[in-house]
Amino acid sequence: MAESVQSGQPSLKYLGFFEIAVDKATKYAASIYEFAKDSSGSLKPSVDSVESSVRTVVGPVYQRIEGKPYEILLFVDKTVDDAVGKIDSCVPNTVKEMSHQAYGIARQVPQLAKSVLADVQNGTLIEKGKSYYEKYEPVAQEWTCAAW
Repeated sequence: MAESVQSGQPSLKYLGFFEIAVDKATKYAASIYEFAKDSSGSLKPSVDSVESSVRTVVGPVYQRIEGKPYEILLFVDKTVDDAVGKIDSCVPNTVKEMSHQAYGIARQVPQLAKSVLADVQNGTLIEKGKSYYEKYEPVAQEWTCAAW
């Protein structure tokens, strides 16, 4: 298993996005907390007192669970990997190929949406729609007749 670049721990194969999301959320929450603490004005001594009390209470709990959430995430990631391996061995190749094609098409959707949005903003959407209709309508009719 590959090593994580940041921590030297084994990296996550399927749930790496979760680790990144938690890391970003933690950083955002910490920056918001620091901003609120700095902006607390006359309440700053009270905030410092509460923060010290929380550190005293939560510190030992944090030391006991430190590293455990990542171990749980590794376990779940390994379980997902095992399940994907079992499913992969049962799924026919044609289904795999179709899912890869669908994935490829889905990856193109954001670019297509940007293109359509640009056409809407430029006012050229209707003209392009008409040209596509004129171009592909005979093909669609031919395929429909062939399907019957």
